[in-house]
Amino acid sequence: MKKINLIKIIYFLKFFSDALFAGYLSMYFATFFDTYSFEYALLLGIIPFCALIGNFLWGSLSKNVKRNLLLVKIVLCLETITMILFTITSKSFYALLILTILFGLFNSPCFTLQDGLASNYSKKENTSYPNIRYIGSFGYLCALFIGAKLIKLFNNNYNYIFIISFSLNIICLILWFFIKPFENVNEEEITKIKYSEVLKNKYFIFYFIAYLLVIGTNNVADSYLFTRMSLVNITSYQYSLFFALEVLFEIITIFLSSKFVKEKHYFLVLKISYIVIFLRSFLFGFNLPLNVLFFFAPLRGIGWGGFLSVHILILRKIVSNKLITKAVSILTIFLSLVNGIMTISGSSIYSQISINGFYFLLAFLQFIGIIILCLINFKLIKEQE
Repeated sequence: MKKINLIKIIYFLKFFSDALFAGYLSMYFATFFDTYSFEYALLLGIIPFCALIGNFLWGSLSKNVKRNLLLVKIVLCLETITMILFTITSKSFYALLILTILFGLFNSPCFTLQDGLASNYSKKENTSYPNIRYIGSFGYLCALFIGAKLIKLFNNNYNYIFIISFSLNIICLILWFFIKPFENVNEEEITKIKYSEVLKNKYFIFYFIAYLLVIGTNNVADSYLFTRMSLVNITSYQYSLFFALEVLFEIITIFLSSKFVKEKHYFLVLKISYIVIFLRSFLFGFNLPLNVLFFFAPLRGIGWGGFLSVHILILRKIVSNKLITKAVSILTIFLSLVNGIMTISGSSIYSQISINGFYFLLAFLQFIGIIILCLINFKLIKEQE
């Protein structure tokens, strides 16, 4: 079997696993703490900060495909152990805090390494990266539907879906051992791959700022989505269906992009995606009933799906392919910083200006990000080798 096909299987299983665990963490924490409490905000907000540290540490160890294959196995193993501990340890605040910190150190870096490797192998085997990514989104969608049924079946006992989640992680770990590196990098080449090579690229810096303002705030909007939807008395089952509808449109968007979007339109797709993400946050600022809010679910799917379909491809044009993992690590590190600050402070902010005002604030920041993105002349960018 081709390596890229194994990676597609891993993407499906890993995203399936992540949906059953990370996708339900906010709801899981809400069974122990009030969504307006400091404990709840800290548990959600500590994950991005830990992801920042984790991405920096693991990213600094990233050298080449061979090294990254080793790192993804180590990180995935540690993440799985942490997930197992969630199901067998005390549910006190401090126990949950420690486990959440550990999860944050491993979960995001695992996806960062996975995306970097997928980009490397897709280019090597002449496969479109979006074709890999939408398989992951499809796995996420399937997990949301199954998770919604399981939560209802087991009366909101999340341990059962967590067990399924870490079991799938174990399968992914086994599959990574069947993927071998395709390159040999000597020590001299290794020492040349540094974060500074990415940061000195002016196009990357502009892309980086717009990315933080739009994608960073979009992730914060996702973190507080359950809090926002609780205003209209949404049930856990309805929330799962709402989330699944978002992912369904994400899959459709990625699939259509992979089939019909040409290279010359990558940046146009990115701009449209950012605008749709902005509209979603802006509309959530209004007091609207649940049946109307359900119509906004496609916006998240279209905006996020469009972004995912071109994000890695655009990075590949901006930085060299050997630096793709470093570039993803930098974006993820600072994205985690933005997410952490805004998620921890989120409850304090919306307690002053309301959750609706909080979403208007996020939309404003996204609007600034769109303006910055539009200032970049992407026609001057030539793909790096």
